[in-house]
This record gives sequence, structure tokens and C-alpha cells, in this order.
Amino acid sequence: MSKKTIAMIVVAATVSVAGIGAADASSKKTVIKSTTVATSVRPSIGGMGGFGDDEGKGPNVQLSTVLASLVTKGTITQAQSDAITAALAAARAAATPVRPANPGLPPINKQSIILTTLKIDTPTLQAALKAGKSLATIAGVNTQALINALVAAQTTAIDAAVTAGKMTPAQAVTAKAGLVAHFTTEVNQVGPVGGMGTGMGRGPGHP
Repeated sequence: MSKKTIAMIVVAATVSVAGIGAADASSKKTVIKSTTVATSVRPSIGGMGGFGDDEGKGPNVQLSTVLASLVTKGTITQAQSDAITAALAAARAAATPVRPANPGLPPINKQSIILTTLKIDTPTLQAALKAGKSLATIAGVNTQALINALVAAQTTAIDAAVTAGKMTPAQAVTAKAGLVAHFTTEVNQVGPVGGMGTGMGRGPGHP
């Protein structure tokens, strides 16, 4: 084999290796670019990540736009696009906790009820509470009368809320069922009484 032939083989091999290296580098560049794009538009269940409702604002890209583009390019079919959209919507719904409707209890003037039932004035009540006394201690033999008065006032307020369409009859039944236990606990607790003004504090059904 002549030196000229050997030299040509060496040159051809060098070109071939260089071509492979360039192709490999090009492939890596493509992979990196693809990864970057995928990261920038990757959704997260719940907030949907980059797929916000504001299409075209900043880096956020709407999911439907991306999927439509892939369908147009033939990367995925329309059926696959629809399946992706449905799957993400289902996952997002599953990740959102379902909480029962809870309108809360209508307010009552708890302090007025306490003062009237126990026949004491506001300074006396406030001083006793600040001294660490419970309403039961303050009420003494009138403890049950106080509980009954609070339950009666709250029951009336619930009925009024149903009439006004602010609560459903079913919600009213549930709320009333827990009133005695709630006010018994509250009257016997030591410390500030929730909702001493016109509020309710943490009534039945509250977290």
C-alpha cells in the first residue's frame, strides 16, 4: 500500500471521527435545549405551574397553546392532547380538598345575654374574666340558666338565618344539634370567652 493511499485513509478516518464528534455535540446541544424548554413549561398540579390563565404574559404559557402547537406539528394527536388536558384537570381537582359548605353560625349578642341572665354589669364581668374565672364560676347556681339562655338565643338566630335564606334547613339542624355541647364547654372554660361582643366565637362546625 502506497504512502499516498495510507494518508488518504488517515484523512478519511479523521474526518469521520470529527463528524461523529460534531454530531454528538449537536445531539447534546439539542437535548439540553429540549430539557430547558420542558422545564420552562412544566406544569405543577394545583397552581398548574407555568400554565397560567394569562396566556402570553411573561414566561407563562397556556397549556392549550402548547398542546395545540404539538398537534399542529404532528408530535401528538388531537386525541392525545385531549387526554392530557383531561388528565391534568382530574389531577388538579383531586389535589384540591373538598370542603363542605359551612356558612357559620349567625351572630348573637353574647355579652348582653350573659349580663341579663346573671344580672351583673360589664365591669364586673370583665374583671372576673380577667381574674381567670370561668363563666360557670361567675354564674354559680345560674350556670345552667346561662347555658340555656345562650342556646335559646342562638337557636332563634339560626331560625332567622334559615328564613332569610342564609342557611339551609339541613345546616340548621346540624348547627342546633351541637349548641348545648358548645355552650356548656364555653361557659366552663377558663380564659377569654370567644365572641364576647356580638360574635359567636368558635361555634359548632367551625374549624
